Amino acid sequence: MFKVPNFESMTIEDVLALPESQYFERKSAELKAGKLNSPLIAMDNAQMAGSLLLG
Repeated sequence: MFKVPNFESMTIEDVLALPESQYFERKSAELKAGKLNSPLIAMDNAQMAGSLLLG
């Protein structure tokens, strides 16, 4: 089972080192809102909590 990381205690470097999966994605802050549909739907289809970080 996927364990949601405690992002509050992580540095930027820690977050960047996390592997992306169906439960975790990193996206550029310059991404247009319409492009967020695909990762959000994938996380919803996984039927588990997920994290999408924008920055």
